This record gives sequence, C-alpha cells and structure tokens, in this order.
Amino acid sequence: MPTTRTYRGGLFNGRYAALAQVILHPSEEFRIGFAYINSYTPGTRSTGTQSPDLVNPIFGTATGSNLSNDAFGRPVVVNAYGISGTLDISENLAIGGWVGYAHHTYIGRGDADVWNWAVNLAFPDLFGEGNIGGIVVGMEPRVTEISNNLNNGQPDEDVGLHIEGYYRYRINDNMDITPGLIWITAPDHNAENDDAILGVVRTRFFF
Repeated sequence: MPTTRTYRGGLFNGRYAALAQVILHPSEEFRIGFAYINSYTPGTRSTGTQSPDLVNPIFGTATGSNLSNDAFGRPVVVNAYGISGTLDISENLAIGGWVGYAHHTYIGRGDADVWNWAVNLAFPDLFGEGNIGGIVVGMEPRVTEISNNLNNGQPDEDVGLHIEGYYRYRINDNMDITPGLIWITAPDHNAENDDAILGVVRTRFFF
C-alpha cells in the first residue's frame, strides 16, 4: 500500500547498503550461509536490485528484470534475505544453490516482492589440479507481486532461466582464465523476447 512517510537514509540522505552474513560449517562436507541486506536508494536512481545470493554466477551477469530495478522515480528501501548451501559429494563433485527474497518499498508509491534462486554443480580439479568446471541454472531477480499503482499492478509476466557453463583453468599461481557460455531464456522474464546466448572470457591476476 502507498505511504506518505518521509524516509531519510545514509549520510546526508545518500545511498547506502548494509550487509549481515553468517556462514556455518556443520561438517567438513556441508556449508550453509544466511544473509540480510538493508539498502536505501534516493531520488530516481535504479534500485540496484539487492540479491543476497552468496554464490554468484561465475561471471556476475545476473542483474534481474528491468521491473525489479525500476525505482519508479521514488526513493527505495530494500530489505533482502538469502540462504545458500554447498555439499561436497566427493573430492571432484559439489552441489550447491541459493534462494533470495527482497521486499522493495517505493516511498510514497507502494511495494514489490522480488525473488531469485539457483542450483549449481561444481567439478573441482577437472582435467587438472586447481582447475574447476561448473554449471549454474537459476532465475535472475523477478518481481512476483507489486502494488496496484506501480506498473498497473503487473509483475513480471514470465519466468526466464539463467543457464551458465564455465571452466576455470589455472595457468600458474598468479593467473587463471575462465571461458564460459551463458544462455538466458525469456530475457527480462518476457517470453516474447528471443533467447540470448553469450560467450564470455574472464582472466584474473593474483599478486
């Protein structure tokens, strides 16, 4: 529901984000994490969708739908929650995933609920010690419910998937390279959009 309250956040009413995170290791094979993010975005800037996923897709390309990032010309308060986990099945196989939920409050306009999730398989030491291959399948941030006076009360219509495969090759102790392929179905969570396929390469240097 719309609200007329005045909200001031950050230094000098500026943008801020605060994160709390707890990671537990119940056993050597299992890790679970919990995260909370509180953020404030003033003015008409994008919300900068806060997705408390603790295991980001390797290339960091999960940005969410346009609707999930729209500030509707209002200051926005985001309260986001996430849970993630990883289980080492063997020395050469691990399975993990996360679920994230964010509640957006558009000051003076209304609210929206935003969800994201993913599951991933990782293959440590694939084709060589220090290398890793992986597959990620998930849903980028998607608006599932929104106030009637925002976007005519219409959430994201469809469900698009983010499907990602990568292989990180360790060249030496100071450098690795990661080629990958990303397939996004129904971009912007709109089935009328053609699927997108992206080839990417990332190189990291360590000093």
